[in-house]
Amino acid sequence: MGILNDRFVAELRQSTQKSGFWGGYLESLTASGSTPFSVHLAILLEPYLKFILEGSKTVESRFSRHRIAPYGAVHSGDVVLLKRSATRTLSGICIVRKVWFYQLNPDKLNRIRSEFTTALRADESSFWEKHKSARFATIMRIAEVFPLPPMQVPKRDRRGWVVLRSRQQRFSYD
Repeated sequence: MGILNDRFVAELRQSTQKSGFWGGYLESLTASGSTPFSVHLAILLEPYLKFILEGSKTVESRFSRHRIAPYGAVHSGDVVLLKRSATRTLSGICIVRKVWFYQLNPDKLNRIRSEFTTALRADESSFWEKHKSARFATIMRIAEVFPLPPMQVPKRDRRGWVVLRSRQQRFSYD
């Protein structure tokens, strides 16, 4: 059974009904069929998830040595479900407003650092040190962050980003 099954979609739509934005945006989301947006699952460490939910982190980033999701797979208008690492429940939902993809070199990494440090809440030099060997970066401006009541997510692997459904093709995670 995939994450985007009938029960999960109904629970997600019910949980976001009180939001003026999400109540309408998720109308086209069903357990099967296509949508005009992709749906992603982002696994986040603290304190970054808390920063997103409180609104002080308005840009999410993913750095990698290989060309893996979300690189090339996330687009403006896509839905991102937010899950705290090492838990089995969702914490929130947001939309991607703008996305940038980078094939990195030291100059591009420094440019990302100077432009996005505040919005990323990445003030510690250890954040940038950790990513200095990355070859790819995905930078996403996020908006319409909405906290969700705990919703079970049957994800058991170590991926930090999962494409649950793309615009062109459906995906599910078992």
